[in-house]
Amino acid sequence: MKSVKRNEVGYSEIFHFAEKKFGVGWNAANNLFWHDGPLNYQRTDDIELGEIEADLENTKIEYPEYKDLIKAYEILIAFMKENNVTEMRVNSDD
Repeated sequence: MKSVKRNEVGYSEIFHFAEKKFGVGWNAANNLFWHDGPLNYQRTDDIELGEIEADLENTKIEYPEYKDLIKAYEILIAFMKENNVTEMRVNSDD
């Protein structure tokens, strides 16, 4: 069996980051991330920085009217960069 290191974070940590760094309150974060956003409610999501950066650029080009989704991507990217991670698992069990 091999040992695996994984960066894991709960929703609340991302939501607190969104409030502290972007002024996005808890209810607004629910809407940003779960209402057609990049995270799935009550599920675990694996996120890779390069992939989400590409998703952000594609969304800006193809769907500039999706301002909430764009903001959600920007927050996740900032969170990952501030924590110096390129991959993380967002766990719904926090």
